[in-house]
Amino acid sequence: MLFLAELRRSPPPEELLADRWKWFSLMALLTIVVVLQILTVDVVAVVLSGLLLLFGWRMIRDDMQEMPAYALVYGMLCGLNCCFTLLPLVADLAEGRHVDETVHEPTVRVNRTKYESWTTYTQITPFFDMSRGLEFNAESLCKLLTPLTMAAGCYLSACAHVIVDQAAHRLDVQHDEDHFGDSTRHLATLPAAERTLQCPRVFSGKAFKVDT
Repeated sequence: MLFLAELRRSPPPEELLADRWKWFSLMALLTIVVVLQILTVDVVAVVLSGLLLLFGWRMIRDDMQEMPAYALVYGMLCGLNCCFTLLPLVADLAEGRHVDETVHEPTVRVNRTKYESWTTYTQITPFFDMSRGLEFNAESLCKLLTPLTMAAGCYLSACAHVIVDQAAHRLDVQHDEDHFGDSTRHLATLPAAERTLQCPRVFSGKAFKVDT
């Protein structure tokens, strides 16, 4: 965690900055998904995708300074969202979309009593059907794009986390080299007698037990 905090204060790794265009592409896809969800009036999905969109912009702003802190969490959120949206997509692609249509039956009056009834029909339609209008096809496109976008977000986050972890490891190695290198250089400047006294020595000789 110490080296992660130090990494956040330093410029991001070059490998991470090289993938910045991929993150901008991901943000564009997320924006399209949010617009499609607004068209289909899916409030819960709009909230979830909107939060991921804002979270993503927060990570890539200021030359991706916040990426080391949030890449892993963002990847987990995208992965969960991908799983939840992938299963309905597979079912719709395999069997077709199930569309419910409710029909109001004619009103019946019996002895001053009015009876009203509605009948719901379930129809299996192709995944895309231009005859059903904009909202139906926008919902189908949204169902197709959402898991793909979330999978891309999960992949990019995993790659960013690996890059950050490798950069933190390099900082760790460099810190150890600087620390022990300074100690070695300091010992090299001492006279031979003092160098022998300051160097750690392994015990050798006969051991004795002290009775208490």
